[in-house]
Amino acid sequence: AIFALFDAFLADEFIKPAMTQADYKITSAIADVLFNCDLKLGKIDGIVYPSVAFLKGTNFAVREDFGSKMEPVPAETRIVEITDVFGYGIFAWKELASLKSVNPDGSLDWE
Repeated sequence: AIFALFDAFLADEFIKPAMTQADYKITSAIADVLFNCDLKLGKIDGIVYPSVAFLKGTNFAVREDFGSKMEPVPAETRIVEITDVFGYGIFAWKELASLKSVNPDGSLDWE
């Protein structure tokens, strides 16, 4: 019951629209605790939470070094634009670009 209550509290805080810069303080504090305090959960690399601006969307907060854990795969990595939302995580989309190659310096070539 404690975890369900805490989860509900977090969801309420993360989905509130921010009216001022101060409104971000609670979510920043929560992220700081999750990322930097020893909660006996292991290292947390990211937080997933609902979008306020786009009610059916999802936001991700990740550690600064998270990108070093990702490896883009040519022909499997795409940039897409969501064109319609049907609910239940189902979207219509169109492809804007496909990854052609990853250069030795880490830059990406798109087609």
